[in-house]
Amino acid sequence: MIFKKMNLIVLFLMFFLLSSPSALMITSTKIAYVNMEEVFNRLGDIKKARKELKETVENKSKKIAELEQGIASVKNKLVKEKDSLPPEELEVFEDMIKTKEEELKNIMEESKEFVVEQEEILRTKIMGNIYDAIDSIAESDSYTVILDKDTVIYSEDSVVNITEEIIKYLNRENK
Repeated sequence: MIFKKMNLIVLFLMFFLLSSPSALMITSTKIAYVNMEEVFNRLGDIKKARKELKETVENKSKKIAELEQGIASVKNKLVKEKDSLPPEELEVFEDMIKTKEEELKNIMEESKEFVVEQEEILRTKIMGNIYDAIDSIAESDSYTVILDKDTVIYSEDSVVNITEEIIKYLNRENK
């Protein structure tokens, strides 16, 4: 008897939900998807920013290489002249080497942190631009749901791939 009442209640709720306006909205939902990875990789801004970041990394690498060369040079001089140097000068060379090695270590750590920070700033900026483009296209084309391609397991023909549209929008905005 209790199960019959439960079944009737469930049946009534299903009928009510299916006949409600929100159920009707579900049938008119317009869905699209975007391949975010493709957008990110093909975006003109990203290419330019990656090039600038690569140049910065190369400049920092040159500075690190120069420091390493300087340290190696002082060490070589120390090895060659070790026996002929007074203990005070020997200590000065050893202190200089330690100082340069600490400087090198700090520059390497700062460079690594800088690159990670710049990549994060770049990624955040670009992703913000991508989301703004998606929002604009969703609004102009009346999409109610836009998914990342990686989250779509199955779709019918009515689900639209708007990846190219997003890329064109972003490249047009950034000219």
